Amino acid sequence: MRRSLTLVELIFSMVIIAIAFTLFPKILQVTAKVNKNILKEEALSNEIALVGLIRTLAWDEHNTHYDDILDVQNGANAYQCGVFAKIYRQGGFVGSRNCEHHINASVIGSDGGDSLPDDIDDFHGVAITSSNFNNTRTYRMHIQVHYVKDFAPQQQVTLSKTYQSTSSNVKLIEINATPMQKQEILGQNIATLYYYASNIGQLQIKRMPWKK
Repeated sequence: MRRSLTLVELIFSMVIIAIAFTLFPKILQVTAKVNKNILKEEALSNEIALVGLIRTLAWDEHNTHYDDILDVQNGANAYQCGVFAKIYRQGGFVGSRNCEHHINASVIGSDGGDSLPDDIDDFHGVAITSSNFNNTRTYRMHIQVHYVKDFAPQQQVTLSKTYQSTSSNVKLIEINATPMQKQEILGQNIATLYYYASNIGQLQIKRMPWKK
């Protein structure tokens, strides 16, 4: 009965072990990178679903009572309804959404008395916790809503991320997903989504009482 390895068998075993030790760290590295990308995709998908919910709400608190295009403090004149006592905004037509009530846009943030969010900036400052498909990684989605600079139609510019301290015709919804564990691996930010909402009034559905 043989109790020892031959030299060929010993060399062959050493080669296999060397290959295994060479490939194993790379496999772990690739697996970690794949898991990180999957987490980013899941976080971005959840952010898209969340902004889809937010954008169904009124642009401003005052749009829950009026379908007007609202007056703002720091908007491009071409978009203003109130200048020169105009009822309709430039490019509008009679019967379209207007600003006949001359209501000013409200400040950013949740409005007092709201039991549930009814306009997009009610979500400002809200944080929602979520996790990946197998609950091994938890992250938090932070929602920020700001007024940003708008531009006249003739200006060829990209959308702005410059926050405005006063109201404008554009609100920026920004959602950042930050990891709650393993930040040294995942970083401080997993995914960021931006969505711009414009001051174009609110469509109101005509309602009629149902009579039996």
